[in-house]
Amino acid sequence: MHYDFRTNVNWKALAEEHTLLDDLAGEARRREEEAHATTIALLNTTYRTWQRMFRRRPRIRFNGCYISTINYIRAGQQTNSLAWNSPVHIVTYYRYLRLFRDGTAITLCTVEEPSNVVHHMTKDALALHKGGAMAHLPSSTMQHALRARWRLSSAADFVDEDKEVSLADTEGNLFIESDGGGNYLYRMELALRTAGKSGSNNKLAWRGFYSYNKSAAVWDEFTLKDIKPFFFSRVKSYGFSELQSSQ
Repeated sequence: MHYDFRTNVNWKALAEEHTLLDDLAGEARRREEEAHATTIALLNTTYRTWQRMFRRRPRIRFNGCYISTINYIRAGQQTNSLAWNSPVHIVTYYRYLRLFRDGTAITLCTVEEPSNVVHHMTKDALALHKGGAMAHLPSSTMQHALRARWRLSSAADFVDEDKEVSLADTEGNLFIESDGGGNYLYRMELALRTAGKSGSNNKLAWRGFYSYNKSAAVWDEFTLKDIKPFFFSRVKSYGFSELQSSQ
């Protein structure tokens, strides 16, 4: 799991200034030691056993996609008011989120159903269909996919809190930042949850959704009124290129 961003929103290496005196290997080793110390502390104070930690500690699932299904009603004809017999359209659209082990992610908002989308949520497909290489699926959909990056929350995110927060409670929030193209960046703040008995960490509940205007340096917040949580869906296979690389 990553508790710091490992790339920028376009999947390029983070711009860091180093001098000849900086110990890059030592910094990487320090991060590993801190992560190990946190794990041991949680084992001794919260989870007690490795099995319970594996089941209950917030973690990302990589063998599929998180999908949010949103429905809303739209008037079927132009009118100033809706009556009980007025025609309406029930519109359904989806938000897709795939997270990768290297700290990168792909986000997509479309009306296409999961069966037409999830198998194409790969980095190769994102590059291939950029700009709409073809007029049909999957290009017509994947051209709207966005590159993103993700990280989980840690104790460092709660240093300014007025009340004391336990070490276990500092984990479990997910931050995703994506480049909307042009002048905007997007930031999603989600919380890892468990829904049902089919598995753990299979739900992402919304905590906040924001856009950033780069030219004006202004943050705006989207309403969460009609947005539904993400639920994890296992994907047995992705594109042919990923199948080859896994063999």
